[in-house]
Amino acid sequence: MSDGKQVLEAEMTVGFLAFKESYVSTVTCTPESAVEAVASSGTPLFKALSTIWRFEPAPEPNTKSTLVTLDLVYAFSNPLHASVSSAFFGQVSKAMVQAFEDRCRRVYG
Repeated sequence: MSDGKQVLEAEMTVGFLAFKESYVSTVTCTPESAVEAVASSGTPLFKALSTIWRFEPAPEPNTKSTLVTLDLVYAFSNPLHASVSSAFFGQVSKAMVQAFEDRCRRVYG
């Protein structure tokens, strides 16, 4: 694409406690700016699922730090999944951010 964006389809797996589900997402990568993943409508687990990771230079001058923002929007198809999710949302989102940070450390040092 001329604007540098890359779009691909990726199989994702969500797992927490006894729940595990795989689904396909359309992933749009905008270099040095954002990564957005939107689950296809064919997934039985979610009515809707969208994640957006945004990257910006940290506000402090003379630093190589990056400010990372995660926006997560979801709606489960099953009321049981929704109930369990609401009880553990803080832990799940924290685990997602930790996994991202760990991967960055492995790749970039």
